Amino acid sequence: MIQIRESTRSDEQNKRLWGYLYPSVANHLAIMPDELHTLMGYKFLRDIREVNGESFEYIKSTTKLSVLEMAEYQRNVEIWATELNWSPDV
Repeated sequence: MIQIRESTRSDEQNKRLWGYLYPSVANHLAIMPDELHTLMGYKFLRDIREVNGESFEYIKSTTKLSVLEMAEYQRNVEIWATELNWSPDV
């Protein structure tokens, strides 16, 4: 069987996440960007994997997200942050 693999997140998406989105939202919340990364992963990237009949909850890595998944993830972070009165820098 041939599998078609989606492209993983782009360098531009990663730069935007760590160079703009995380620092901006983290600053608004008075936390560190890496703390925000952990919290957002728990909020938006949780999944269940079954291994040998046992279910495990885990957090997907942003490095493994497709371009589309990364865009959706960033959109979810922005929506969540705007609910906390964060606004994008213009």
